[in-house]
Amino acid sequence: MIKRFPILFFLMALSISCVSLKPPFYFTKKQLDQSNIWDIKIKRIGFLGPVNGNWWGDRYFGAEITVTNKSDKFRTFGIVEYVKEGHNIHNLVKDNPYLQNAYNNNPNSFHMEPDGTYFPGIDFLLEPSVDARLPINTYQGKLVFPVKKMDNKILISALLVGGNYGIPMGGPHTRSQNGTGFIAPGDSKTITAIFSIPDGFKPYKIMYRGIFETSLEEKLVE
Repeated sequence: MIKRFPILFFLMALSISCVSLKPPFYFTKKQLDQSNIWDIKIKRIGFLGPVNGNWWGDRYFGAEITVTNKSDKFRTFGIVEYVKEGHNIHNLVKDNPYLQNAYNNNPNSFHMEPDGTYFPGIDFLLEPSVDARLPINTYQGKLVFPVKKMDNKILISALLVGGNYGIPMGGPHTRSQNGTGFIAPGDSKTITAIFSIPDGFKPYKIMYRGIFETSLEEKLVE
């Protein structure tokens, strides 16, 4: 049974803790790049700590990801699965003097997808051990750890619960605003995304449909 307490406070604590990744570490084995706009690099993925019954799954893992904007416009990279609806660009730049000045000087240098655009979000795929059972936890009628078929394997998706880019509110299938914020042309931003995974499963692949696909391998050293 999931223990209930303020989700915001809990995830903020996780965001702070993500600086101390521990073994086992996973790194890029092979990467397929599929985008002319974004360059994504997985720096490393590591263990954060046990869930201890406070969330779905059993262990927290953090993925350190560097996002580079290869285009000629300011863009924001969405981390969480969501459908864009009604975001006001003025509200997104008003608290950042650099972005506000750049927008005031040239509004056309900022790109935003139209309302209704679907963003699939980052998918952290896990491979089961021989005796692992597929988790059946659900939230609002959906599997918390969806089952996927890829590379002739049965995999599951880890649960994205937060990170230092922003904090989901209200559950694993939130549509709250979560992304890198605007990244200038040619600039990069490194974020840490925090995932919950069940026992009996290990990192296999991390991907974003249409942008990148990275196979992972465990290494004993950082």
